[in-house]
Amino acid sequence: MQGGFAVQSLGWKCCAAFWVVWLAGCAGSACGGGEDLPDATVDAAEAEATAVRDDAGAEAPGDVAADAGTDAASDAQAEASSDVQAEIATEVDNDLTPAAPLFERGDILPPDSLACMNLETGREQLQCNHHGSSVAVDQDGTVLAVWYHGIAEKSKDSRIVWSRRPPGGEWSPVEVLFDEPMLAEGNPVIWVREDGTYYLFFVTIMGVSWNDAEIRLITSNDRGAAWSGVTVLREEWTWMTRNHPLRMSSGELLLPCYSESLYEPSFLVSGDDYEESWDETGALDDPQYILDHLASIQPSVIQRDDGTLFALMRNTGVSATPHAFEMTSADFGRTWTESVEGPVPNDGTGIEMVALQSGRVMLAFNNTFSGRYPLSLALSDDEGKSWAHVQDLDGPCETGDCSHGYTSIAQDPADGSVWVTFTNERKTIGWVHTNEEWMLQQNGSFVSAAE
Repeated sequence: MQGGFAVQSLGWKCCAAFWVVWLAGCAGSACGGGEDLPDATVDAAEAEATAVRDDAGAEAPGDVAADAGTDAASDAQAEASSDVQAEIATEVDNDLTPAAPLFERGDILPPDSLACMNLETGREQLQCNHHGSSVAVDQDGTVLAVWYHGIAEKSKDSRIVWSRRPPGGEWSPVEVLFDEPMLAEGNPVIWVREDGTYYLFFVTIMGVSWNDAEIRLITSNDRGAAWSGVTVLREEWTWMTRNHPLRMSSGELLLPCYSESLYEPSFLVSGDDYEESWDETGALDDPQYILDHLASIQPSVIQRDDGTLFALMRNTGVSATPHAFEMTSADFGRTWTESVEGPVPNDGTGIEMVALQSGRVMLAFNNTFSGRYPLSLALSDDEGKSWAHVQDLDGPCETGDCSHGYTSIAQDPADGSVWVTFTNERKTIGWVHTNEEWMLQQNGSFVSAAE
């Protein structure tokens, strides 16, 4: 299917959508590499946190093999080649040590330090909205963090901004990544394709509410120096992005979405990574599908070893002790089982999970039945069927009303560590850098209803 779609029949929607006149086009200057903003550096006390990476490892197997090969060539009494290789393998195995436990946290920029424009007064202010972050890690270990920033959610000055952190370095000054003047952007999702291309999925509000948003995509093949023009993935309003896409074993790319008006999960699936064709799945015009997935939005999806997809979703219902919804698909996201509440606590807060290189799954969420504090992680050894090693990531809440939520999570392909970003009081974007070794030392559990 090409980039446009027929409007689905949503006549009996459970939430009103505010339809307005179409406002088209990407502003000519909006797709460039980035507009410099005032320098914003991480608070020194948090920037000098504990070690970022484990530098105490053994030599890489390739280096060991090269050194051993040179020694063998110069030694007249060397053993046969097969014996040398066996000794090399033994040396490498003996020298490799597990990564040391890692945990550090901080803010990408100090709270209330990035100005936004009040379009009513024409003046800049520092009391701005920082929200909807997404984190990805490039192949060399560079961390990419994007979010939307403006006076408030849906305010017409809201734009997509980002910061990057090289391995062992600091967060870069924040730059504007995309801004269409007089239209609000939101819910960006940053993803690095296998060939190093950056993908930025996001929504632009063409009217006055999230119901009026269209899904868009821009890409960069030079690591963010320049960006493509806008591709509109879904012109029909009401669909939103939130969590990372999934490369399925079919080779297709699955982009999790959801309906802001119906509060249902939905998906875009592409066999060519949204270059020319993609399909919608989710059957939002099917009353039975709507009944089967009431109040479950913002799916996060992994693929299990048996090929099935497993999704966790934010619970927007009103049950006394709400939990994240779960569902599965056996046909690469074309159809889904009914949404059911699982064991993960969820009080209408954003969640995301990632399948790790080890085979485990790590989940970033709020371990509470009330609000968006504390921020927590959990590990699963069975592809999300059960969870253990639950641990809170933030310190004590001094105000008694803290808000650390709307999490995003990604693994560093270079060293296997994990990065989490989150909304910190709407004043800045917080981050956590940790690894499985640290998580395996934790013995917490999900909060209970009694608590």
